[in-house]
Amino acid sequence: MPTQGVDVLTSVLMRQRFRHAAINRMIDRKLGTKGSVYHVKADNLPGNEVSRTFEGGQHGQASVSFFLVHNSPGQGPELHHHPYDETFIILEGQVLVQVGDETVVGGPGDIVVGPPDVPHGFTNVGPGQARLVCIHAAPAMQTTFT
Repeated sequence: MPTQGVDVLTSVLMRQRFRHAAINRMIDRKLGTKGSVYHVKADNLPGNEVSRTFEGGQHGQASVSFFLVHNSPGQGPELHHHPYDETFIILEGQVLVQVGDETVVGGPGDIVVGPPDVPHGFTNVGPGQARLVCIHAAPAMQTTFT
């Protein structure tokens, strides 16, 4: 009899452990935390047809934020800076990127990195649309316009 009691207790504890693990996995998936993939459609991000914003801290435990930019010739943000790096990945078009006193004209496949606290900005120099991803090395964006 004592052996049966231990077996029953072990069985109950094992079921509770599995139930607890399943509940934790469900919570992780809902919150986008460890051990799960977080998925969001770009069209569901805040913004408009020119720019969409992903702030990592609002999407589970993502440690970066970014803008998805699709702008016309002449468009781009004024000079600004952040307390962290910003990385520009140019997907389409010709973009003039200014970082401090330096400028670079980049095209598809080019990557430009601006260091923390250095004023920077970009402008689509045309002739067509530009698409780029502007990655902020932080879970929440902090921007100061100069």
